[in-house]
Amino acid sequence: KWANKKNALADSDLKVSVLGPVQRSTYAIMIVIGFLIWGYLLKRNTNADFAYTDAFILLSLIHISPNGNDANSGRSLLLAFRTLQRSANLVNPGDTVLISDSTYAGFDLRRSGTSVNPIVYLANSQNVIINRRNGVTPDGINIENADWIVIKGFRVINQPRAGIRAVLSDHITVSNTVCTNNQRWGIFTGFTD
Repeated sequence: KWANKKNALADSDLKVSVLGPVQRSTYAIMIVIGFLIWGYLLKRNTNADFAYTDAFILLSLIHISPNGNDANSGRSLLLAFRTLQRSANLVNPGDTVLISDSTYAGFDLRRSGTSVNPIVYLANSQNVIINRRNGVTPDGINIENADWIVIKGFRVINQPRAGIRAVLSDHITVSNTVCTNNQRWGIFTGFTD
């Protein structure tokens, strides 16, 4: 019987569908969401702390845009936050904050990443400029009691004290960032490695 069924299928009966870019993106997103849910449920239903489920957190993006709104979710460019401080209040280990070109007030960060899942602030280009202090200290970017943080690609200018201040924090990486015309320091560190 199987041979008859197999032979009954002609080549013209086999239809191969080619996925376009939108469908491929949709399927990729569905797979990622499935892995995130699986990782969450696995972690939630056991007492173990699985490092490989933490790796899925790396896929968490937060967007900042001059056209954003802090009432948004921040999870896409269309739903971006407006301020860096909003993201600093919410970030978790493994989050990457993507900042669109514009001028911004700085931020005060007191949340930590991990060695496997640092918190990353990534400027779109050198046209991401912090030209106003954060709301807590007289600095552009203040990292305090927070570990495993990456700051990349900013221009921090005209701050009353430091462009970037990192204190009581470990494993802080600042790269491709320019701090200029700040009153006291470009980058200040205290009890930080």
